[in-house]
Order: sequence, then C-alpha cells, then structure tokens
Amino acid sequence: MSDKLALILGGTSGVGAALAVNLVKQGYNVVVVGRDEGRGNETIARLKKAAPQTASEFMFADISTVAGTRQFSAEFSAGHNKLDVLVLGAGRLPGATREPTADGLSAPLATLAYMRAILVEQLAPLLARASRPR
Repeated sequence: MSDKLALILGGTSGVGAALAVNLVKQGYNVVVVGRDEGRGNETIARLKKAAPQTASEFMFADISTVAGTRQFSAEFSAGHNKLDVLVLGAGRLPGATREPTADGLSAPLATLAYMRAILVEQLAPLLARASRPR
C-alpha cells in the first residue's frame, strides 16, 4: 500500500471525483471531503474498484463556517501525519444565496475564499511533512 495521501475537497462529483479516480490509479490514498454522505460513499466505491490496492475514505465536512472548517481540519490532522496533495475543488454551491453564514459572511464567499484560507493554514504542517507537497 502507498504512503502518498491526497485530500480532495469537493471530490464527490464532477472534476473532483474524476481527479480522485486519477490519483488512486497513480497509487495515492485519497480522502474525499463533502457534505453528501451518499455521494461520498458512491465515490469511494468507484475509487476502490479503480484501484483496490489503495485506501480511500470519505469525510463529511461543512466548510461554510469557521467552526466547521476548524473541526474538519482537526479531525483530519488527528488521523494523518502528512499530506502530499491538497485539492480545494469545492466550487459549485447549489442553492447559494446571499444569506449570511453563522459567522455573518456571504455563504459563497465564505466557502470559496475565507474557509479555504483557514483550511490551508490548518493543514500546512501536514503538507510540510511531505517530500513533494502539492
């Protein structure tokens, strides 16, 4: 089993899911992050079929709030000692409105900008432990 690890935010559909398949075929273990557990489990089944020798898992996360983003970062960091590839692919916000998040931020802006910055900041130590982080 490989020790290369990729984390794909928004990997349950579209480009993120296709990238996940590509990475497992290259020998990466992949963690797919999303808000829909059903789609997450379907994606993991496809990854295991594409590359049974790799380990793949789905993690639920709602990164539209600071608390949700920090909670996810802490849970991920507790279970992994390094991160080789970080993909911030969640970009489609179905039903996005101008209603503010619990933090008082625009939901699309919070997810696409602020929370990504927090996520990168929180996961930087794991990326620093990889030989060629991306």
